[in-house]
Amino acid sequence: MCNQSAAELIARLKRAYPVYAPSEGDIACNGIPKAGSRFQHRHKGHMVTVLTATEKDVSYRKACGKVGWMGLREFLRLHNEVLV
Repeated sequence: MCNQSAAELIARLKRAYPVYAPSEGDIACNGIPKAGSRFQHRHKGHMVTVLTATEKDVSYRKACGKVGWMGLREFLRLHNEVLV
């Protein structure tokens, strides 16, 4: 019974946090967005540009000029990469 619940939880987590597939232009191919990459918010639709990205967090600038940062996993869950 426990194993079935654990399997369901893992399946739900995999759906909620899909794997990031870097664009063809991303040479590193390590799942970390490059500085200057553009992303669009999945729900709100605003555009952001990546300033810096590490294995743990991403700093970005919105189109309105506001700067922010969040964890890498959360950022990739909320944003889709836009190919320019």
